[in-house]
Amino acid sequence: MNSPSTPPQTRPHVIVTGNRPRFVNSFVEHLSGELPDHDVLCLMAGSAADVERALLVAVEKDHNISALVVIGGDGMVHIGANVLAGGAVPLNIPLAMVPPGSGNDFVRSAGTHAPKRERLQMGAMAARIATSIRESRVRHVDAMRVTGDWGSRIVMGIASVGVDAVINRHANSLRFPPGQSKYLATLAREWRSLKPHAYRFEVTDANGSVRSGSTTAWLASVANSQYLGGGMKIVPDAALDDGLLDFCIIRPLSWLEFARLFPLIFSGKHASHGAVTIERVTKVVLETADITAYGDGEELGPTPVRVEVLPGAVSLLY
Repeated sequence: MNSPSTPPQTRPHVIVTGNRPRFVNSFVEHLSGELPDHDVLCLMAGSAADVERALLVAVEKDHNISALVVIGGDGMVHIGANVLAGGAVPLNIPLAMVPPGSGNDFVRSAGTHAPKRERLQMGAMAARIATSIRESRVRHVDAMRVTGDWGSRIVMGIASVGVDAVINRHANSLRFPPGQSKYLATLAREWRSLKPHAYRFEVTDANGSVRSGSTTAWLASVANSQYLGGGMKIVPDAALDDGLLDFCIIRPLSWLEFARLFPLIFSGKHASHGAVTIERVTKVVLETADITAYGDGEELGPTPVRVEVLPGAVSLLY
């Protein structure tokens, strides 16, 4: 009598995607050598929306994924987070980040931002991530769900609904200069046209208390992480794993006062200025006129928006 056959073993998979084909292809080659017992799958598409749709199909069909690796800046992290945590139940797939660019605000906040020369070496990055996969080195971090009449998106870093969002919109249209320089160039160009906005808000604090109010502000941001605009430490004490968000408001200043305050943002010392308020919250509903909200540097939609924390929703390989 023939014994029953043993079903074939399915090898674990790592999915790699990104917006820089040269880096993606090099990384896939190196990671395949580092993980001979895994299938390393490369997934690329024409646009960010196409990439996200393809990833969603892949993770729904494949139940043996060891990691999702995104190669690029905050926009690629944004895509990965929405694939893994955008549904009703976050997927138990760790996210790994390879940031060859110069912005990388979320990676900087996560404490895994290496010098540029090292970030460009795909062999070294592949070896590091392969070790993290083998050793299951995972850190659970919070995310934000931002919801409006336009839909809902997961944001890992900062949701901007002020002058920072306006600058972000203009900076996204520039191909050069890269990173922080792009943000600063846009600020210099748009300086005279920027103005404070009136806001209505409702915040829920860490104890569940709800407070409503209104204010006029230059900047209104809800932050899960510290950095914005390629390295500006806009919310210096934000933590990725405390189950809370930081609601930051910078109230109107004269141009001279703003010029004095602005350099302090790079070190986070601006937070002690009297015009700056930072409050720990679990949810914010924020509304203002004529501003499109941005998250992780990506356009979301008009206000009102509801921003709420999702504690431990994303697992990061480190």
